[in-house]
Amino acid sequence: MSAADKLRMNELILKSLEEDISGKEFAELNRYLEANPENQAYYRQMINMYVELYEGNEVTTPIEDVVDPVLEEQLWQSLAEYEKNAPVMIVEAKDTPETIKIDKSFLQRPRRQIERKSLYAVIVSLAALVFLLVYIKFVPVREIPEPIATLTDCIDVRWANTAGPMEKGTRMSSSQGSLILTKGVAEFLCDDQTKIILEAPAEFEFLRANQVALNYGRLYAVSQKDSVGFTVDTPGSRIVDLGTEFGVKVDVTGITEVHMIKGKASLTISDRNNVKNDVILTENQARRVHAKEGIFKTLTFRGKEFVREINSDKSLIWRGDPMNLADIVGGGNGFGTGVIGSAIDPRTARRFLLSRVEEWGPYEGPMEYMPVTWHDFIDGVFVPDGQNGPVTISTDGRQFASCPDTCNMFWSGISNGGQLPEPLDAPPEDILFSNVSYGSAGQSGIFMHSNLGITFDLDAIRKACPNVTITEFRAHCGICDNGPGRFPFADFWVLIDGRVCFSRKGVGAGSDHEIALPVSDKDRFLTLATTDGGEEVCLRLEGNIPVPIDSDWCLFAEPYLMLELKQ
Repeated sequence: MSAADKLRMNELILKSLEEDISGKEFAELNRYLEANPENQAYYRQMINMYVELYEGNEVTTPIEDVVDPVLEEQLWQSLAEYEKNAPVMIVEAKDTPETIKIDKSFLQRPRRQIERKSLYAVIVSLAALVFLLVYIKFVPVREIPEPIATLTDCIDVRWANTAGPMEKGTRMSSSQGSLILTKGVAEFLCDDQTKIILEAPAEFEFLRANQVALNYGRLYAVSQKDSVGFTVDTPGSRIVDLGTEFGVKVDVTGITEVHMIKGKASLTISDRNNVKNDVILTENQARRVHAKEGIFKTLTFRGKEFVREINSDKSLIWRGDPMNLADIVGGGNGFGTGVIGSAIDPRTARRFLLSRVEEWGPYEGPMEYMPVTWHDFIDGVFVPDGQNGPVTISTDGRQFASCPDTCNMFWSGISNGGQLPEPLDAPPEDILFSNVSYGSAGQSGIFMHSNLGITFDLDAIRKACPNVTITEFRAHCGICDNGPGRFPFADFWVLIDGRVCFSRKGVGAGSDHEIALPVSDKDRFLTLATTDGGEEVCLRLEGNIPVPIDSDWCLFAEPYLMLELKQ
């Protein structure tokens, strides 16, 4: 029955009860009642409501369905406007009213007189009620999606099935269904403050503020220190975080691997909510899930397979590796994006390629600190020489107070490994140190022929990786094996905020010195420097002219900042 039919029936029923119905209208009412049982049930409902009103009682039938509040408000406003502006109805007396007999056996008490004005108010109210009931029954209730996570960052992403653009700050809800990431890396912050990072290709779905379904792909999750309960559902298994950091890998066939980086988690194999097997994983443990068999297989822990931190502004993707300072010298972000053989000229602080050098030095130093403006992580470069007092080694004026006197000369720039021909027209050779070839992505090194210095800005690195802390600087240093080999003799220095934290003086060929220095959150600058070792032991030209920088092929091998995620 349509809403219009219900309104018409309502009018006819009220007229019949007030004995104000014509024969034609009574026949119309009978046709409605004979049409179907639904109309008859509606008739009984209206009669019962009329009886309650007739007896002076309140209508107690509740409306329990949930209605869109905006539409409900619009409905009542429309009805109120109709009642306010409805024309006055004048009822004229009939000389010979047509008498219709109505069965009133349902009335058990003496009838009370109802004013005509009240009757029409009832008609309007009942009409509104009918409209409301029809709306509840036939108009589907729309669920308002509740946001449960936020897209906080992404690098080079492509989505396969999103309705609109996915940008930083986009709020996610459970009503979105599965999301398919075909390219790049995306970071989300769930409303329970768990951070998750998805790496393509991946298909996943937000279920709740603390629950995600991963159909395939790689997911990294880190919860707050005191938070537990974040859940990842995979085909046939469930991982519940018990604090604080883990990675999940699911291939397209549904095979799941879980790698517990820190803390612990509960791993369960279930079938239709029946637990088949479960295990508690602790730090540096890993399992592969065989859901059909209901068993786990122990794996070698590979936590660095998962992206743990990203920064789209710096194109930075961190998987838990240490930050490579040689890569930064090569113009990279510290994680393999730098150019091998890229160098910095200490006279201009500009970049150049070793392969394009047409003439080697020696060159004279500029006698001043040169700020580097093209890389946030490098504060500046310099040629150390203490003849005129302390040497400035940072843009904020910190000094290398104990810098020795040098000849203020250098041979080549500060480079990310590379190949160095000796002489210049000879075939280029890789840098060798302790019988290892350095200058590749796997074996990095900063080549710093004396006299050279470079300062890194630790605060700029922290700003780019706000959730990561720098704990230590590690490297080893010495003279390269394949240098000219005449009279190499040099000093190595490592300073933190102008304090000498490591030094080796008079280093010759064939020695390798380990460096391991703790770094605190208050430390601002890290400086690496090489000096020529003085004129006492060096090559001398005709006329006893000393060449203290001769053969000083100095190398800081594997220069890393050790990083940890903040707790």
